[in-house]
Amino acid sequence: MSEPDIWPRWLLGFILALHLCLAALWSFTIPPFEAPDEPGHARYVNFLLEHRRLPVAGEEARGEAHQPPLYYAVAAAVAGISGGGPVPTEVRRNPAFRWYGGTQENKYLHDMEAPAGTLHRLRLISVALSGGTILCVYLMGAVSGIVSRRAAALAAGVAAFIPQFSFISGSLNNDNLANLLSAAALACLVRGMRAGAGLGPWGIAGLFTGLGLITKFTSLAMIPCGLIAVWLGRNSGRGHAAV
Repeated sequence: MSEPDIWPRWLLGFILALHLCLAALWSFTIPPFEAPDEPGHARYVNFLLEHRRLPVAGEEARGEAHQPPLYYAVAAAVAGISGGGPVPTEVRRNPAFRWYGGTQENKYLHDMEAPAGTLHRLRLISVALSGGTILCVYLMGAVSGIVSRRAAALAAGVAAFIPQFSFISGSLNNDNLANLLSAAALACLVRGMRAGAGLGPWGIAGLFTGLGLITKFTSLAMIPCGLIAVWLGRNSGRGHAAV
């Protein structure tokens, strides 16, 4: 294998390893529930663990019960298999929090904080999912036939080190699975637009989009993306036929 082929893989490996380290560091250093909406996400996981059914929105699992269930089902399964119990969700708001007119950064009080083993395990799921998202960003470029693999690796690096992305990657949040499924769908759409790709990439893109829709409603954005990809692919095919 020539050096130009090896170099992008080493670069991608370095980017991926560094991102995973940063996200894992966030997962262990962010105090419980200081990441966006974590108490609501934890209540949803707890409800699935304890009741083995979906919560009624507005009545049970306060905060995130309106969300589609796939991410929470995965998290609950991992918590159950790993022997972790429900995540303690008793929180006390910090009256000195900035949004309440104070000067402190933390939204909740942590002076009597109990160990959050299950929460940290579930945060590590998000870390792993974020690594998959970075790989899919790389694949978008690598399968396009337009940019080099080196450029694809650099694009993955840009995505990996967006501050908010790396921060959310260390938290209990369904954005992480939605990001992975959307990135995977986009990579398949890019592959499908290439001449001679066949129906396989389109079908797999539809599968990832469907899974995204039962993860988070923002995955609806993949439907217009798919329609645009089909239109571009058909026009590209006509252009090649005309030549």
